[in-house]
Amino acid sequence: EYLGWVEADSNVVAALEPRFGDLACAMLTLFQSTTGGVSWEEVVAPLFRVHTFYGLFFVFFVAVMMLAMFNIVAGIFVNDAIEMAQMDRDVAMQAQAIRDKAMIAELCWL
Repeated sequence: EYLGWVEADSNVVAALEPRFGDLACAMLTLFQSTTGGVSWEEVVAPLFRVHTFYGLFFVFFVAVMMLAMFNIVAGIFVNDAIEMAQMDRDVAMQAQAIRDKAMIAELCWL
């Protein structure tokens, strides 16, 4: 029904209907476009034929979602690296404490 006001040929409407016919299909199309399930290039082509703004908005959406996913993955790796560094620091402090105790014991023996 929202495609009714679009002054486009029937080929464009036929291309958009399976991908954006209802909310569930639109959400699935957006998810597939950002995760590689479907080529976003084939999804954006009919949008550009309707209006340039719709195509650009879709490209912007895909770019932002890809950056968000990369940011999440990078955050996971950085968090793991920080946790490993903290464990290394704890191990180094324990080793230093053992060396200090050994040095104190040796000094007391003298």
